Amino acid sequence: MLENCIKQVKATTSHLTIEQKKRLQIEVLIRLLDKIGDHQIEPLQDDLNEGMTLLQDASNHFEKKDIQAYLLKFKQIKKKVQKELGYIEREALITQYYGMWLGAGVAIGTSLGVAIDHIGIGTGMGISIGFLLGMQIGRMEEKKAESKGIIY
Repeated sequence: MLENCIKQVKATTSHLTIEQKKRLQIEVLIRLLDKIGDHQIEPLQDDLNEGMTLLQDASNHFEKKDIQAYLLKFKQIKKKVQKELGYIEREALITQYYGMWLGAGVAIGTSLGVAIDHIGIGTGMGISIGFLLGMQIGRMEEKKAESKGIIY
């Protein structure tokens, strides 16, 4: 789908100057990043068409100051999106650490509980101990990852 969009953009912008094409690319990127930044999910095709139409209408009066303003806006949006993606990545890593160690802790705790006695009390206690152990190790892993700069 993306390749078709790119072909369509190239075909419909062949009459534009290099400067105008650069402006078009910036505008399309800004619009796409705006959608991501606002957590709106729309088909890429629509965004490209919308950006293209908008720029073709305005293609007669491109100025350097406009391009600089768009570049500044682009950088601001990019920073916002990177922050969002960083947050999502952090949450995924923390979930991974906690999930892994909680699973291991509960498995160990259950085994211990069954070994103590075959009634539910031992298993329940084992699961509780395993859960606490898993949470503790998960927190330690999170702190280690933060100190290494993997998550922030």
